[in-house]
Amino acid sequence: MGKKICAFVMLSLVSLFLIAPVTSFAASFRGSEEGTTTISANENVRNLYVAGNTVNSDANVGGDLAAAGTNLNLNGSVEQSLFAAGSNVNIRGTIGNSARMAGGTVNVDAMVNQDLLAVGGTIDIFSNSNVSGDLLAAGGNITINGVIDGNAWLVGENVTINGKINGNITVRNVNNLKIGSDAVIGGKLTYYSPNEAEIASGAQIGSADYKKVENRNYSKFNFAGMFGLASFFAMLITFITILVLIYLFPKSIRKYTEDGLANIWANLGWGFVALVVAPVSVIILFMTFVGVYLGLIMLGIYLLLIGMAKLLSFVLIGAQLLKWLKKGKLRLDWLTAIVGALAVFILGFIPILGWIILFGFMLVAMGQLVQYSGKFIANQR
Repeated sequence: MGKKICAFVMLSLVSLFLIAPVTSFAASFRGSEEGTTTISANENVRNLYVAGNTVNSDANVGGDLAAAGTNLNLNGSVEQSLFAAGSNVNIRGTIGNSARMAGGTVNVDAMVNQDLLAVGGTIDIFSNSNVSGDLLAAGGNITINGVIDGNAWLVGENVTINGKINGNITVRNVNNLKIGSDAVIGGKLTYYSPNEAEIASGAQIGSADYKKVENRNYSKFNFAGMFGLASFFAMLITFITILVLIYLFPKSIRKYTEDGLANIWANLGWGFVALVVAPVSVIILFMTFVGVYLGLIMLGIYLLLIGMAKLLSFVLIGAQLLKWLKKGKLRLDWLTAIVGALAVFILGFIPILGWIILFGFMLVAMGQLVQYSGKFIANQR
């Protein structure tokens, strides 16, 4: 078990971006060392979790699709829900349930059978797109040329509507609102802006309610949008990371989680000792000429330990919460990933107490790694 744990420690640090296919599970994890991940159209996948610098997917996914990377080109159909976060996000095909996306640029040329949530610097919903549910979008520039069957809630500095919205639409914090000649708004248009909307002749609007507001510094709203984008991206990355660890290293993760939660106070102490003693030892080694290289090695191990402890603390948090809810039963699956990601996201916004809890679980994770490392070294003698 010691060798497996050490191998797991080294490999899972880069597991988010170097994911190998695991055909024995209902979920499929993909990644590439070259930075480009490609899933061809002839591949059959159920639940797909994919990450990389560039992701090109033409496969039809039978379940959910979660993707993270710099450039995402998702062209196949998804029977259930889509989660995507990246610098450039391009969506085509048909989404069976809801789609949730965040990116610097978000392009939607797809059929979404339920709701669409989009956060980004630039959001463009193409003319061939159709959202059967509601649209929620926040960004710097938002353009809607497609069809929204439900209602729409938009937050953006520049908003252009030249498509069809069958329900009501509310636009907040908009500086420039343009309604094109092909626009059809079946319900009520309500917008909050220092300027009246530019409405082209030929546009069809059920009714309009202009609520004038004072001219504001929209850079604040852009900052808020980017912060929301970063938060969504971080939560998605956390979710995918936990899933990768659970499904690629099921036995090792279960053993690690059981030991970590069973000896939580001892691990907390060992983690604190490692956090304090290691940097002091590195400083002392740097003060000696002979110990400089040893100090560099110890510093690298220390940083590796902190990185691994942070990742594994996400698993411990999700498992502990489910253990409380399930009255003592340890569960490690997709639900653990969801609960862990949401818990980390929420705790990060709670001053002092939330930060202390996150820090405490990181120390527990670090303490368990220290104990495993100590046993591994002892077994080599």
